[in-house]
Amino acid sequence: MQFPESFLRELAERNDIESVVSDYVALTKRSGQNVFGLCPFHSEKTPSFAVNPSKQFYHCFGCGKGGDVINFIMDMENMSFPEAVEFLAKRVNMPLPEKGGDGRSAIKRKKAIEANTEAARFFHSELMAAGGKEAMNYLSERGMRLPTIRNFGLGYAPDAWDLLLRHMREKGYSDFELYDSGLVKRSKSGGYYDTFRGRIVFPNNRCERQCSGLFRADNCGRQGQISQQPRNHDIQQGPPPLRNEPCKKV
Repeated sequence: MQFPESFLRELAERNDIESVVSDYVALTKRSGQNVFGLCPFHSEKTPSFAVNPSKQFYHCFGCGKGGDVINFIMDMENMSFPEAVEFLAKRVNMPLPEKGGDGRSAIKRKKAIEANTEAARFFHSELMAAGGKEAMNYLSERGMRLPTIRNFGLGYAPDAWDLLLRHMREKGYSDFELYDSGLVKRSKSGGYYDTFRGRIVFPNNRCERQCSGLFRADNCGRQGQISQQPRNHDIQQGPPPLRNEPCKKV
C-alpha cells in the first residue's frame, strides 16, 4: 500500500522519535542535541546509540544503524514498511488513509506540482536578485556558470522564517496545500514556516516549466548540516549536492 506523503509527515510528527525509542531504549545521557543509550541492535557497554529529537533521526556510532522513526520500528519489530506505518498509526490513534483512490489524488498531485513550480520560480528569482549575490558567488566558485544555473533553474531560499509562505499565500495557495507539497513545515505551536531557508535549492524539473519537487539544498558553505527535502509528490533522484557531506534521512 502506498501512503500519501502528507500522511507520512504527520505520522512522523505525532510519533516523536525520542518518545518512541524510549519505549525500547533507556536514554540516559544527553550531549548537545543528542540523547544516548545502549544500542538495541548490538551488544555494547558504553552508550553509542544517539537520538536527535530536533532532527528526528537516530544513529548508532557502533554498528552504523540509523534512520527515522519508521526505520526504527521496522528494525526493532522486524516489520515491513507498511506494517511499521500501521504500528505507529495505532500508537497515536491515527486513522490510516483509505485504500484505493479517486480523482482527488490526481487533483492533489497536480496542485503540488503547480505549487512546487511556483516555488522554484520564486527561488530562482531570489538567486538572480541582489540578495542572492553570496549564493551566486558560491556557485561560481564551484564551477557553475550562469547558463547552467538558468538552464537547470537553480534557486536560492533566503534565510527568512516565512518568506516563501507569504509569497505563496499571495498566489492563492493555502497553508495546508503548501504543507502537503512539502514546501512548509508545521511548528509545535500549530503555525507554518518555510522548509528551505538560507539554502541553494535544486528543482526537479520533470518537463519544461513543470517542477514536481524541490530537493537537496546546499547551505552555501556555512557551518551546518545539509537539509534534505521531506518526502513529497514524485520526488526523483537528481544531481548530487554541491557539498560532499551525506544527507541525513529525516
